[in-house]
Amino acid sequence: MHIDPNGYLGIGTKNPKQKLVVSNNEAEGFEVYLDPATSFVGLQSCNRAVNTYSKMQLDASRFSFIYGKVGIGKLNPSTELDVNGTIHSKEVKVHMAGWSDLVFKKEYNLPKIEEVEKHINEKGI
Repeated sequence: MHIDPNGYLGIGTKNPKQKLVVSNNEAEGFEVYLDPATSFVGLQSCNRAVNTYSKMQLDASRFSFIYGKVGIGKLNPSTELDVNGTIHSKEVKVHMAGWSDLVFKKEYNLPKIEEVEKHINEKGI
């Protein structure tokens, strides 16, 4: 571990370039930083041997990670993934094992519309 005169902390490196740098060795690792101008939290992985870097910045006002729950556009997520906005995805997989889908079976007796209306009027659901 190394702390330089600027207050930069290096773990596995003696030449940290950000406030916190964690490295397997001097050639590769990741850097965590806070950009004071934008309040973005950043994570940069690097492999200096082949001079490749990949960077990710998170706007702390739009992204949160609290107790295993991720919020995007929501600072206090109430579920594992809580998005306040539009999700664009190439593919979504939903696993329904253990969920009831009896209503799709031929032998399932659907209630009459009058029974459904009565239930909604009584229970609000």
